[in-house]
Amino acid sequence: MAAIPVLRANRPAVICNVTSSSILASMPFYSAYRASKAAVSALGDSLRVEVAPFGIRVVEILPGPVDTDMFQLSAEAPAGRQFDQYRALAGTTERLRKEHADPMVVAPAAAAELIVDAILRDEGPLRYGCDPLSTGLLDLWRQSDDETVFALTGQPLIDEVLGAET
Repeated sequence: MAAIPVLRANRPAVICNVTSSSILASMPFYSAYRASKAAVSALGDSLRVEVAPFGIRVVEILPGPVDTDMFQLSAEAPAGRQFDQYRALAGTTERLRKEHADPMVVAPAAAAELIVDAILRDEGPLRYGCDPLSTGLLDLWRQSDDETVFALTGQPLIDEVLGAET
């Protein structure tokens, strides 16, 4: 908050928060990570209203698979795999990441270019993706209600796990 007076004095200005596209879709075994990113998202949502009258724009970037150390480290099998009750869900989660997220990974420079574009826009929405997966999830989220997003992203995980257990 100490930066707000400086931003007000140098308006127009932009505050850019980086969260995660994972807050838009069910991601097993990432609840703590998703919760922390959702908190930043809520902060930005409220801050947007608070600072807009002073010529300060708030932007939220929701990255998906960007080829960073963090993305590479998250390729390990979910810790839930060690528990019998979660082994099938962990395996499904790992497989779906390899099939859907890994092929959409973008280079950091490509993501950075889209982030800069979002920051430099004079007007626009609060939330932006910076890769094909995050952009697609944002489009789905903007056009759907929570149950539709769950039906398309979370329910298939549950159905597959239940099918594997029978």
